Amino acid sequence: MYALLLKKQLILIFVLTLFIIAILPSGCGKKGEKDDGSGGDSVQSPYTDWPYQNYGTIKFFYPTTHPQSGSFKDFAFKMSDIIQEVSTLLDIPFPEDTMYFVFFTGYGQGRELTSHQYPYSSGDTVYFWLPSFIGPPLMEWLLPKWETRPSRHEFLRHGIITLLDYSSQNYHKTTLDMIKNDKFIPLAELAVDTNINYLEEREQSAEAASFVDFLLVAGNINIFRRLYDLDLPFEKAVDRIWHVPVDSLQAAWLKLAEVGASVDTVTNNKNE
Repeated sequence: MYALLLKKQLILIFVLTLFIIAILPSGCGKKGEKDDGSGGDSVQSPYTDWPYQNYGTIKFFYPTTHPQSGSFKDFAFKMSDIIQEVSTLLDIPFPEDTMYFVFFTGYGQGRELTSHQYPYSSGDTVYFWLPSFIGPPLMEWLLPKWETRPSRHEFLRHGIITLLDYSSQNYHKTTLDMIKNDKFIPLAELAVDTNINYLEEREQSAEAASFVDFLLVAGNINIFRRLYDLDLPFEKAVDRIWHVPVDSLQAAWLKLAEVGASVDTVTNNKNE
């Protein structure tokens, strides 16, 4: 086991909860209105006219027909747990600013009203619907609170979002499977791959997640941040930090991936 761990049981319980609460009867919420003394809602119209419920720093907006409206409290507590875990991993304080969480009834309504294919975050608002994993939009909301500027190495951003997607997928195993199937993308190429997009593909982002996990386990969040922030070509950044060529760093990563394919790492995914 490693020091920076997220409980696998919490991940599985959370994913299970998402689908269990989908069949629970709806409850009653409060009608949306501007907050007094807080500068007002920054959530985009028309959602300010939707009912809402407040849970700590999370404010849920939802349509009156939402099947999970009676279960938002449990959902909010689980989200708070995840935010705390990820904030601890990123070594940042728990965000005290309000998250506006627009919870659509499903992908049909979500896609129709947002013109987005997948849940996402914009500013202080998360737009979410089931069936989806909660990790990516939460990471989109959290990362600006951690990063000092967008990384030159875009694959690292996609990698950490994928790593913490709360899907319970073992991305080290996925990486090894790609090697076995002659689909593996060498690290030097992955680092400059402009087609990586965790929303649209499951190969480059899976490798990136495995590599980020390697950085966090073999190093720590400060090592990851240093690479993330270095405004140098990837091979020069690697040499600056580790004083080794990219191929040597790749070899070390893949050695950890062989172990991570069957034991818990940062995401606590097991190959069972």
